[in-house]
Amino acid sequence: MQIPKVVHKQDLLSSKDLGLLGGSASKLAAVDYLVCLYAEVFMPTLGGNMGHQLRVHRSYLGRYNLFPNKEALAQIYSEGGRFGLGDFNQEVRASHPSVDLRW
Repeated sequence: MQIPKVVHKQDLLSSKDLGLLGGSASKLAAVDYLVCLYAEVFMPTLGGNMGHQLRVHRSYLGRYNLFPNKEALAQIYSEGGRFGLGDFNQEVRASHPSVDLRW
């Protein structure tokens, strides 16, 4: 599976700007929130408060959210290197029949 643009805080901020945040967890979380809010696609990995808030905020803004079937993905991942990239994409799409997988 090819993800065209994965962005991290370190990609957006210089080391000087990151230093200004002082390693404060809440300031770094605020940067994470904004990156996820304005990303083309958001796929939460955990069901925590931030993920739930982002889903609602992004839906309000009309942005695309992807909600994976974690049980099905765990099954696919547990099969390890059995798949080539094309087969992996096919398996993921088959496990999410009602989802518009734009990638």
